[in-house]
Amino acid sequence: MAGTEQALRVRIDELEEQVHILKGAIADLDLCLPTEWGLTAFRTNFIRALAKREVVTFAALDALLYSDSPEARCRDTIKVHAHHVRKKLEPFGIEITAVWGVGYSLDAATRARLTQQQPTAATAA
Repeated sequence: MAGTEQALRVRIDELEEQVHILKGAIADLDLCLPTEWGLTAFRTNFIRALAKREVVTFAALDALLYSDSPEARCRDTIKVHAHHVRKKLEPFGIEITAVWGVGYSLDAATRARLTQQQPTAATAA
């Protein structure tokens, strides 16, 4: 029995690593956002996805945001989060655009601004 448990633990570790890699393909998980935006971790990941891609589909957002959560998944839940993030970020000049039937996007200038404000290794030290 102990061998089976160990084999399962190894497989779980492998799958968790795969999930982390896939999340990294969807969103820039290292992107630091200003704390004054007051975003939850969930909503931070939402913006990280938008900053990495021209258009983020509902399916990609679902995979990123809900892969570790037992919370019910549906487009309406994602739309509610998008609404709240829009309201929070509007004063900072961040506009989230709905791509009807597909997902969400940020304009190229905003994506560039978000990724350029990152601290470099020299300034972080």
